[in-house]
Amino acid sequence: AIEILGEKGHVGGIEALINQLKNWRRKEGMTREKRKILEAFARLKDSRTIPIIIDVLKKDDVELKVAAAEALSMFRDIGNDFSQQIFARHRIIEAVKDTFAKVDSRKLRTALAKVLANLKVVEIVPFLLSLLKSEDNDLIADTLHVISRFNDPNIYYYVKDFLHSSDIHIKAQALIALWKFKEYRLELIMILTAYTDKNTDAKTLSEGAYILGELKAKQEEKLLLELLEHDDIHVRKSAVVALAKIEHDIACDHIIDFIFHDNKDVSRHIYEMISHFPEQYKKKVRNILHQEVSKQIHELLDKSEHNAHNLDTENLITLMKLYHLVDQDNEVIKIENILTQKGIDINDHQEHFIFT
Repeated sequence: AIEILGEKGHVGGIEALINQLKNWRRKEGMTREKRKILEAFARLKDSRTIPIIIDVLKKDDVELKVAAAEALSMFRDIGNDFSQQIFARHRIIEAVKDTFAKVDSRKLRTALAKVLANLKVVEIVPFLLSLLKSEDNDLIADTLHVISRFNDPNIYYYVKDFLHSSDIHIKAQALIALWKFKEYRLELIMILTAYTDKNTDAKTLSEGAYILGELKAKQEEKLLLELLEHDDIHVRKSAVVALAKIEHDIACDHIIDFIFHDNKDVSRHIYEMISHFPEQYKKKVRNILHQEVSKQIHELLDKSEHNAHNLDTENLITLMKLYHLVDQDNEVIKIENILTQKGIDINDHQEHFIFT
């Protein structure tokens, strides 16, 4: 129903989705359904949805805040119609600034960064510069990530000191922000070399692979391929993501392996990174993921004579996780109903659903 109401041109669809989200926000849970509506708002880009999106950004849990921020990032032209949208633009700016400074979720800050960069308003500059004075290293790094989206060479004067930070992520973000300006390239190459020395510690090397991915450094393909064999899982993960960003075919199978890895933090991160890959590569990875999920679902259902009611709780949970991975919401609901009939509380198994 959400998909139908979320189609452009559906009469009354916007109002129905807004009202449905209002009703669901009064209830606990239903995160998946609420997120689906926010994703529909992102596709529709209708300014009537802005008030409730902002309200979600201010009040709801982190996962829904991320979806709200991603929806707001789609309103790239908001405010161009001065008489009708200038106050909407101001509300978005204030809500994003307030949330960015308060949260400690890097995923949410990354989503908010897209909104800030798209708005392109002068008042964002003093706000960003004030955040660079924070004592929170993660906040400084995420602020530099936002600044990296701007092409003004004058950012050098505000970013240069962070090239000497003792925090490797801050230094990395400063390097990425300035890389586009060739006049600083020699200084930056010297810093980058220290990150990509194979004899350095795993944390620094992982950060180095991350930098190469952000810079889309195809000339470093050989190094990234070698890092796939590194002992440290985080180095391997960063190398895979970097190879995906330069659209190397070998990354695909590694991405699928990581998604099904026992380390849930690594699995979650890789899955979330798919949306940051180049468009065609993203489609390729998702197609391969669908094939792998379909294969595993078929194998599971074979055990039960293709009747999910015959599966035990562990296999039902696995089956529901697989359907989650490929957004088969109707199938997820069916499994939830079977579990409920068996007297199983879904909330007791939430740790299995790392992608929702």
